[in-house]
Amino acid sequence: MSYLKPITVKPAVTLVVERLMQAIISGELKRGEKLPTVTELCRVLNVGHSTVREALKTMESFGILDAARGVGMYVAKHCTEKMMDAMIYWMNLEGGNGENIRGLRFCLNLGILYWLTYNISPEYIAKMKKNIAEMKEIMQRKPIPLDDFLQTDLDFHALVYEAVENPMIMKIGLLSLHLSRENMRESVEMLALKGGLDAILDSHIVWVKALSEKRGDKIYEILTLTASIW
Repeated sequence: MSYLKPITVKPAVTLVVERLMQAIISGELKRGEKLPTVTELCRVLNVGHSTVREALKTMESFGILDAARGVGMYVAKHCTEKMMDAMIYWMNLEGGNGENIRGLRFCLNLGILYWLTYNISPEYIAKMKKNIAEMKEIMQRKPIPLDDFLQTDLDFHALVYEAVENPMIMKIGLLSLHLSRENMRESVEMLALKGGLDAILDSHIVWVKALSEKRGDKIYEILTLTASIW
C-alpha cells in the first residue's frame, strides 16, 4: 500500500542544491551569472547560513559554481573536468547491468567512430594497426594467453577513445571499458572455448578499414554486426 511507505525528508543542504540546480537547468540562472549573496539566499530559502555555505561549497566542488574571492559565487561558464569527474563517479557507483553497459558502449562507439571516419589522424590509424598486429601475435601462442588477449582488446578500444583527442570523451569511454571489463572477459573466454577469438580480431580489422577509407556510411552496419560478440 503506497500510503504506508516511509516518509523521508531530505537534508536541507540537499534541498538547496536541488533548488539551485533546477534554476540552472531551467535557465533561470544562466552561465556566468552571479548568485545572490549567502544572506539573501538564507532569507529567501528560509535556511541557515551554514546550510547555504555547505550547499554552495558542494556545487563548487562539482565544478557547477565558480567562486570569486571577495565577490561571490557564479554559475560556471563551461563544462569542466570537475563536472566530468562527478558524473563518472556516479556512473561507476551505479554500475548497471550488462545490457545497459552494452547499450552505453554501442551509442558511444557509434558517435565516436562516425566522427573519427572524417577526423582521425594517421598516427592513430598506425597505432590501431600495431595493436592488431600484437593481437595476431598473441593468437599464435599455444595456448593463447587470454589475459594478454583481453588486455590487447581493451587497449584497442582505449585507442579509439583516445583518437578523438577530447579528454571528456576519453574519460567516459574509458569508464565504459571499466564497466564492461567483466563482460568482455566472459566473451573472450566463451569465444576461446569455441575457437572463435578471430571474431574479435576481425571486428578490429573492419573498424580500422572503415576509418582508413572514411566510410562513415558503414559504421552503423559494422557496429550492429560486431556488437553481438560483446
